[in-house]
Amino acid sequence: MLKDELFDPDDDEFNNFNNPNSFNTSSNQLAEIDYSKINQDLIENNLHDIINKYATDFIYKSYRSFLNNSSDYADFDDFSSNLISDHNTDYKILKNTIDKFIKFIDLSSAQLEKDVSHFNTKLDDLKIKLEKIEELLIKSKALKKDVITFNKYINKCHLAKNEWPNRLKILNDECNKLQLELESSKSKFNQLNVILSKNNLSIEDFQKKINERSDLEKDLSDLKIQNSSTLDNLNLKQLASKKFYTDLTDLVNRFNQKLNKILTDLRLSLPNGEFIIQNLDDLIIKDFKFDNIFSLKNLDEKLKILKNNPYLNLDFKEKLYKLGSKLTLEIEETEEIINTLKSQISELKDNISSKKNEKNTLEMEITNDKLSLESLKTKQTKENDNAKKKLNELTLQIEELKESANQNNIEFDINVLESKKKLFDNKSEDVARKLHEDVNHFVQFLINFKENIFNDLEKLNSSIEEASKIDISNF
Repeated sequence: MLKDELFDPDDDEFNNFNNPNSFNTSSNQLAEIDYSKINQDLIENNLHDIINKYATDFIYKSYRSFLNNSSDYADFDDFSSNLISDHNTDYKILKNTIDKFIKFIDLSSAQLEKDVSHFNTKLDDLKIKLEKIEELLIKSKALKKDVITFNKYINKCHLAKNEWPNRLKILNDECNKLQLELESSKSKFNQLNVILSKNNLSIEDFQKKINERSDLEKDLSDLKIQNSSTLDNLNLKQLASKKFYTDLTDLVNRFNQKLNKILTDLRLSLPNGEFIIQNLDDLIIKDFKFDNIFSLKNLDEKLKILKNNPYLNLDFKEKLYKLGSKLTLEIEETEEIINTLKSQISELKDNISSKKNEKNTLEMEITNDKLSLESLKTKQTKENDNAKKKLNELTLQIEELKESANQNNIEFDINVLESKKKLFDNKSEDVARKLHEDVNHFVQFLINFKENIFNDLEKLNSSIEEASKIDISNF
């Protein structure tokens, strides 16, 4: 029932699907195509119409047979024959149409190529014109800027032009004022000439006075500069004299310290610090100008001025000279001691150098002995490893023989192997013990030898330090 409601086989619209001509695109329609207006969409639409027509006819005929439960396929045979005939006719028409379309496309493509070439030429011309236009635009922009600048300049000129009448009026007023002042000056100048002529004076004399005044002002300026430089030099000399005084004070203090040290080292004593400078003021020559001495070139004159100075202590100088002579004798005696000490120190240095060489040699020998000892230990370790390996092999052989011992000969072999193992154990233990004793003995010998060397070097260093404590500079 549902099937009858959906499709009525007697329906006229349904019967139209059974008629192939109802979906047939007539041959006249294909033949009457205007090929001047043909395009790709037209061919595609025709192909789609043909394919859709065949498919639709076949589907509806198949569905109608299904609804009628028909097993007669005569309609399909008629449909197929009609389909083939229609298809051949449509195919020929479509083929002719496509051929004509291809020819039309070939002609159109040739024309298009000509048009493209023509348009390319025009495009190149337009590009050249565009470049020229762009250049002209750039020049136009520059000219616009120049026009703006020139307009500004013209406006300024107009403003200046408008201001000139006022300026000319002001200048005329100033000229008139200056003319009046000039006339007044001329009158004053004439009056002055009259006064000068009455006093027997002239303008040249005034000019000379003016020149003299400028010269005096210049000399005064030079004197001010010299005065400033002189003051600077005085300040520098004052600073130098203060520094000299400070340095001299330090020198006097160091002199007192050295003199005390020399007297102490020579076991000399002076009554009440007689030759020691207690204060720098003891040597200052009061109210005495050293510039007078430094300005003299003759030595006798300098000595005469120094002798006539009441502030110089000549007694102090004589005593100091005597002390200097005594110190000279003491120095000559101590120089011999110093030379002896120097020779002894030289010998000690040579001994130290030889001992150091011996020490280096011994350290090298010790290093070599350590290396040989290490190699010997390595060798012994390898031998012990090999012995342990052999011992393990013998043990395994004994165990294997014990497990499989069924005859007297096998038991005898086991006993022989056990005896070999004991001998090998004893021998390896003796060798290891002996090697250990030799190594310990050798190491102890090296330690004792090194300690003896270090003790000798320490004694030698202590003797050198005692000798170096003698302060040679004190002598």
